[in-house]
Amino acid sequence: GLDKNALILYNDSKNGFGDRICEDLKAKGKSVYQISGSTNAKLREKYIEEFEASDGAYMVASYGTFAAGIDTKNLYHMIFAESFKSEDRIVQAIGRLLRNFSGKHEVEVIDVVHMLYTHTVNQYEVRKKDMYLDQNYPVVEEVMLFEV
Repeated sequence: GLDKNALILYNDSKNGFGDRICEDLKAKGKSVYQISGSTNAKLREKYIEEFEASDGAYMVASYGTFAAGIDTKNLYHMIFAESFKSEDRIVQAIGRLLRNFSGKHEVEVIDVVHMLYTHTVNQYEVRKKDMYLDQNYPVVEEVMLFEV
Protein backbone atom coordinates (compact mmCIF):
# COMPACT_ATOMS: atom_id res chain seq x y z
CA GLY A 1 0.00 0.00 0.00
CA LEU A 2 2.96 2.38 -0.35
CA ASP A 3 2.38 5.19 -2.84
CA LYS A 4 6.05 5.98 -3.62
CA ASN A 5 9.08 3.89 -4.53
CA ALA A 6 10.24 1.41 -1.91
CA LEU A 7 13.36 -0.69 -1.43
CA ILE A 8 12.94 -4.03 0.34
CA LEU A 9 16.13 -5.53 1.74
CA TYR A 10 16.52 -9.14 2.79
CA ASN A 11 19.33 -11.45 3.91
CA ASP A 12 18.37 -14.97 2.90
CA SER A 13 19.32 -15.39 -0.77
CA LYS A 14 19.90 -19.15 -0.52
CA ASN A 15 16.31 -20.09 0.31
CA GLY A 16 14.52 -17.85 -2.21
CA PHE A 17 13.18 -15.30 0.30
CA GLY A 18 13.62 -12.41 -2.17
CA ASP A 19 11.90 -14.43 -4.92
CA ARG A 20 8.91 -15.05 -2.65
CA ILE A 21 8.67 -11.34 -1.81
CA CYS A 22 8.70 -10.49 -5.55
CA GLU A 23 6.09 -13.13 -6.39
CA ASP A 24 3.75 -11.84 -3.68
CA LEU A 25 4.08 -8.21 -4.81
CA LYS A 26 3.57 -9.13 -8.47
CA ALA A 27 0.48 -11.14 -7.54
CA LYS A 28 -0.86 -7.92 -6.00
CA GLY A 29 -0.25 -6.09 -9.30
CA LYS A 30 2.80 -4.14 -8.14
CA SER A 31 5.71 -3.06 -10.33
CA VAL A 32 8.69 -5.02 -8.99
CA TYR A 33 12.40 -5.16 -9.80
CA GLN A 34 14.80 -7.61 -8.20
CA ILE A 35 18.55 -7.33 -7.94
CA SER A 36 20.55 -10.27 -6.66
CA GLY A 37 24.12 -11.44 -6.93
CA SER A 38 23.24 -13.16 -10.22
CA THR A 39 21.87 -9.98 -11.86
CA ASN A 40 24.43 -8.84 -14.44
CA ALA A 41 25.66 -5.22 -14.48
CA LYS A 42 23.70 -4.11 -17.58
CA LEU A 43 20.42 -5.54 -16.33
CA ARG A 44 21.07 -4.04 -12.90
CA GLU A 45 21.57 -0.59 -14.49
CA LYS A 46 18.38 -1.01 -16.54
CA TYR A 47 16.34 -1.96 -13.46
CA ILE A 48 17.70 0.95 -11.45
CA GLU A 49 16.99 3.39 -14.30
CA GLU A 50 13.41 2.11 -14.70
CA PHE A 51 12.88 2.12 -10.93
CA GLU A 52 14.05 5.72 -10.63
CA ALA A 53 11.67 6.76 -13.45
CA SER A 54 8.77 4.97 -11.72
CA ASP A 55 6.38 6.02 -9.00
CA GLY A 56 5.13 3.38 -6.60
CA ALA A 57 7.55 0.63 -7.70
CA TYR A 58 9.35 -1.87 -5.47
CA MET A 59 13.03 -2.83 -5.65
CA VAL A 60 13.81 -6.09 -3.86
CA ALA A 61 17.48 -6.69 -3.10
CA SER A 62 19.73 -8.59 -0.74
CA TYR A 63 21.89 -6.60 1.65
CA GLY A 64 24.97 -7.92 -0.17
CA THR A 65 24.00 -6.63 -3.62
CA PHE A 66 22.51 -3.43 -2.25
CA ALA A 67 25.83 -2.30 -0.80
CA ALA A 68 27.46 -2.31 -4.23
CA GLY A 69 24.65 -1.78 -6.65
CA ILE A 70 21.64 0.42 -5.91
CA ASP A 71 21.98 4.16 -6.27
CA THR A 72 18.73 6.04 -6.73
CA LYS A 73 17.35 9.27 -5.34
CA ASN A 74 13.70 8.43 -6.11
CA LEU A 75 13.37 6.34 -2.97
CA TYR A 76 10.86 7.11 -0.23
CA HIS A 77 10.40 3.87 1.74
CA MET A 78 12.93 1.32 2.91
CA ILE A 79 11.79 -1.98 4.34
CA PHE A 80 14.17 -4.19 6.26
CA ALA A 81 12.40 -7.51 5.67
CA GLU A 82 14.89 -9.44 7.77
CA SER A 83 17.04 -8.51 10.71
CA PHE A 84 20.64 -7.64 10.02
CA LYS A 85 23.26 -7.19 12.75
CA SER A 86 25.73 -4.82 11.05
CA GLU A 87 24.96 -1.33 12.30
CA ASP A 88 27.25 0.17 9.64
CA ARG A 89 25.27 -1.48 6.84
CA ILE A 90 21.97 -0.33 8.31
CA VAL A 91 23.19 3.28 8.59
CA GLN A 92 24.58 3.06 5.02
CA ALA A 93 21.23 1.78 3.73
CA ILE A 94 19.31 4.56 5.46
CA GLY A 95 21.82 7.07 4.08
CA ARG A 96 20.85 6.03 0.55
CA LEU A 97 17.22 6.67 1.44
CA LEU A 98 18.10 10.20 2.57
CA ARG A 99 19.50 11.33 -0.80
CA ASN A 100 17.80 14.49 -2.07
CA PHE A 101 15.21 14.32 -4.84
CA SER A 102 12.90 17.04 -6.16
CA GLY A 103 9.70 17.09 -4.09
CA LYS A 104 11.05 14.61 -1.53
CA HIS A 105 10.40 15.91 1.98
CA GLU A 106 9.82 12.79 4.05
CA VAL A 107 11.04 9.19 4.04
CA GLU A 108 10.06 6.09 5.98
CA VAL A 109 12.01 3.09 7.25
CA ILE A 110 9.97 0.03 8.09
CA ASP A 111 12.13 -2.25 10.18
CA VAL A 112 10.52 -5.65 10.51
CA VAL A 113 12.03 -7.53 13.43
CA HIS A 114 10.78 -11.06 13.82
CA MET A 115 9.12 -11.08 17.21
CA LEU A 116 10.73 -14.24 18.49
CA TYR A 117 11.11 -14.35 22.21
CA THR A 118 14.73 -15.37 22.28
CA HIS A 119 17.62 -13.62 23.97
CA THR A 120 19.46 -12.95 20.68
CA VAL A 121 16.55 -11.30 18.87
CA ASN A 122 15.50 -9.22 21.88
CA GLN A 123 19.09 -8.07 22.39
CA TYR A 124 19.35 -7.17 18.69
CA GLU A 125 16.10 -5.20 18.79
CA VAL A 126 17.30 -3.07 21.73
CA ARG A 127 20.69 -2.43 20.06
CA LYS A 128 19.04 -1.39 16.81
CA LYS A 129 16.60 0.97 18.53
CA ASP A 130 19.55 2.59 20.34
CA MET A 131 21.39 2.93 17.03
CA TYR A 132 18.40 4.72 15.43
CA LEU A 133 18.19 7.11 18.37
CA ASP A 134 21.98 7.74 18.28
CA GLN A 135 21.59 8.74 14.60
CA ASN A 136 18.68 11.05 15.57
CA TYR A 137 16.18 9.07 13.49
CA PRO A 138 12.70 9.42 14.95
CA VAL A 139 11.33 6.02 16.01
CA VAL A 140 7.62 5.18 15.93
CA GLU A 141 6.68 1.70 17.03
CA GLU A 142 3.57 0.03 15.68
CA VAL A 143 2.22 -3.46 16.05
CA MET A 144 1.04 -4.83 12.72
CA LEU A 145 -1.11 -7.88 12.29
CA PHE A 146 -0.59 -9.91 9.15
CA GLU A 147 -3.03 -12.24 7.45
CA VAL A 148 -1.66 -15.73 7.05
